[in-house]
Amino acid sequence: MNELTGYLIGNGFDLQHKLKTRYCDFKAYLMRIDPETAEKIDEILEECGFLAKEIKEWSCFEEYLGEMTNMDFDYLLDEAFENSEKDMDRASYWEDPKYNIDIYTNERIKIMKKISKYWPGWINSIQVENAKVIFDLKKNDVYINFNYTKTLELLYKIPTNSILHIHQKGSKYILGHNYE
Repeated sequence: MNELTGYLIGNGFDLQHKLKTRYCDFKAYLMRIDPETAEKIDEILEECGFLAKEIKEWSCFEEYLGEMTNMDFDYLLDEAFENSEKDMDRASYWEDPKYNIDIYTNERIKIMKKISKYWPGWINSIQVENAKVIFDLKKNDVYINFNYTKTLELLYKIPTNSILHIHQKGSKYILGHNYE
């Protein structure tokens, strides 16, 4: 009877194959196609208390994605009222607290949509087929894959039904972790 072996595959697997799959590689891609969005991501991360230049690994960025979308409503209200006119009789639409809350939340939602929009293009730009096979992986073993790439399928010819993709559901990507 053949023994079944299971593997956990993470970004280190792709990095061993010399694939450019670090967060800094995604950011470089984004800087080429939409520098304004890349800079806005940095700005939002810094608003959340993270230094964008220190984010090089996916684990950090995925954690921060949760922070970017975590709307702290006390903070939102404080910011909205701080940036608005106190005398509502004199206030214009742009000085209304609701306007300020809308700007803050819509900005974050817009950035998350842009990340999702550019993500497949970046993943598909990674030249998995050009990497060299360096491990002896069996087609009938099972794999839990935390990567966004299809290195197992394309390079090692592992059948899709032997792989549980944590960050993929069909052709869609699931970015980040721990948050809805």
